[in-house]
Amino acid sequence: MRLHVLVPILAAGLIFAEDAVPIPPAAPTPPPSNWEWKTKLGIFFQNTAAHNAETSRDTTISGTNDSLAYKLQGEGTLVWKEDKDRLEQKLEANYGQIKTKDQDEWQENADSIRYGITYERTLTKPQFTYTNGTAESVFTGKDPDNEPFDPVTTKLSVGYGHRYEDLLPEKDSLVWRVGVYVRKRWERDVPDYQTEVETGPEWYVRYERTQTEDIRYFAQYDGYSEFSDMGHVTNLGQAGLSVRVAKLLTVELKGRAYYETRPVEAARTDEGYNQWSFREEALVGLVWETGSL
Repeated sequence: MRLHVLVPILAAGLIFAEDAVPIPPAAPTPPPSNWEWKTKLGIFFQNTAAHNAETSRDTTISGTNDSLAYKLQGEGTLVWKEDKDRLEQKLEANYGQIKTKDQDEWQENADSIRYGITYERTLTKPQFTYTNGTAESVFTGKDPDNEPFDPVTTKLSVGYGHRYEDLLPEKDSLVWRVGVYVRKRWERDVPDYQTEVETGPEWYVRYERTQTEDIRYFAQYDGYSEFSDMGHVTNLGQAGLSVRVAKLLTVELKGRAYYETRPVEAARTDEGYNQWSFREEALVGLVWETGSL
């Protein structure tokens, strides 16, 4: 057989052979995971130095003390969602120390551990019912003993709330809740009324937003009272701003305000009631973040 006849025949055979081989179906797209998570670890430093501060005529410089401070910050969040159910767990830990030229030893200026777990059951969006549990403590307690995990406070609550999401780009959420709680505090060397079991109403509002990949902020308010003393009201406000200025370099601003009215059991000489207390922080440090949240 001549070559010019054989070539078309072979080519046709190859075409038919390719058509005869079945093409495997595309792999199915895996369903989205019900789990979302995020971890965050930060190391922050602050150094303040001055020269001739004690004789300076500039008031800002004259009020400066040489100091060195550091803070370690860790945070982990795990969220599970399926249909109408949502379960969130969150662990936060902070520890920091500061040393000035007038001090021989380091002193704590940040110390907290907090674990929270919240289950939500959606009724009809945005409504839900919830069960919440929290535990709060410190790495080292009050002077002079500095006992670890003193005090410890636990709280369990149930109630009703609303959740709104994606109100603004890129991502945000607004949550409010009202409910009832039972609370217990363990602490050494305090009056008995401060460690008694408490029950009462609670209320909570939180707004948080991821404005861009590099800018995040939140504002939160917690309040609660007691059924046995409705005039005893505790108010806690918190707010924070985080700006990532480089891949690992982050600037954070945080504020915390607290106000507690005097309970009927408290003596007039007991301090800390019926007055605002504040804490403000401005931090620059290295922050590593991973996760899908």
